[in-house]
Amino acid sequence: MSELKPCPFCAGESATIKENKSYHSAPLIYVSCEQCWGRSGGDYTQELAIAAWNRRAVDIVEPKECEGRPNARCYTKPGESQAE
Repeated sequence: MSELKPCPFCAGESATIKENKSYHSAPLIYVSCEQCWGRSGGDYTQELAIAAWNRRAVDIVEPKECEGRPNARCYTKPGESQAE
């Protein structure tokens, strides 16, 4: 099993994989945060559910690393490093 990233909503470390069993459809697997109850969408395999949970639109860079602007929130694209 792949490692789960922290929650994208609260940064909590207590995400778990769950299964939603429905009488009318195939079971859907999703990841849910036990701290804020944020969750991913449902997928048919555990691998897809983990990939959806771990996907991020942007990675947040610590404000102290943002070009000398201490109160700013800076962002980078995934896989891109912040220029120094």
